[in-house]
Amino acid sequence: MNTPQKHPETTEKADPANAVSVAQLCALNGCSPALISALKDILPAPFTVPAGGPKGGKPLHMFPLEQLAEFILDRTDFLTDAECRLRVALSAHLRKRKSPMARFIDDHSALEIDGALRVLPRDHSALTPELRTQVEALIKQQQADLGARRSARRQIRSHITPEPEVTQP
Repeated sequence: MNTPQKHPETTEKADPANAVSVAQLCALNGCSPALISALKDILPAPFTVPAGGPKGGKPLHMFPLEQLAEFILDRTDFLTDAECRLRVALSAHLRKRKSPMARFIDDHSALEIDGALRVLPRDHSALTPELRTQVEALIKQQQADLGARRSARRQIRSHITPEPEVTQP
């Protein structure tokens, strides 16, 4: 199951439109490019695309979507959808983020209080009692607003009826 992928001697010219870049893969997976680099023996062979622009630049490394899909299926085909979803849900909590900025983002949130955007810790026990009360009330209000918007969208969707087709003689 965890056998390394065999990289071909030469990678045929692949279409960048049918590929995902390392940066896109990292953003989708929530990891750093260093992890993708560390897994290069396991992942399908990437191909390079010259960087656009007048000065050129560092070429982009891209993975063909077809090979990436085969890689994913080879490793997860035995799992049900529920098991895959469970593993993804749990992996987000098990992943240790090394970057100080990533840890800061995980531990803080930005809220608008009295017209000013403030960065607050997610653990509200560190706040003053007045600010904690204000933040908790604001969060409850945001949750209520979100629920109302979702409910309104559901009502709009349930009341939409298809227009009758007009037949011409």
